[in-house]
Amino acid sequence: MQKLIVLSLGLVLIAAACNKTENNTTPPPAPAPAATPNPTTPVTPPPASGPVEIRMTDAGFEPSAVTIKKGTAVKFINSDDTNRWPASAPHPSHTDYPEFDPKQAVAAGSSWTFTFDRTGTWRFHDHLLPTKFGSVTVTE
Repeated sequence: MQKLIVLSLGLVLIAAACNKTENNTTPPPAPAPAATPNPTTPVTPPPASGPVEIRMTDAGFEPSAVTIKKGTAVKFINSDDTNRWPASAPHPSHTDYPEFDPKQAVAAGSSWTFTFDRTGTWRFHDHLLPTKFGSVTVTE
């Protein structure tokens, strides 16, 4: 009978050992960091096909660069108190896009409009203040 008690006691100890839970004080592992999204290419606004205006001021052209579709008219508005003269680069010959030249100054408060019918990037300047530049990029 003693063997039976020892055997029973042994089985109880084995069962207790199998059900033992550990008191784990180690914190659970941190969750994996969220995946970093792939950087995206900056969205370039589509070329303008409607009215586009560029203001001419004593500080230069505002905006100094625009992208438009072929056949779009750009209105150069003289917002300064003195004459301005937008013209194709280079200064003073205006030979990159000779038609892009009003052939005279635009008076203060007045404007001049030019329709771009050639694709490309066309640099321009103020013929009366040739340190002020801008560009018009014309797409199909």
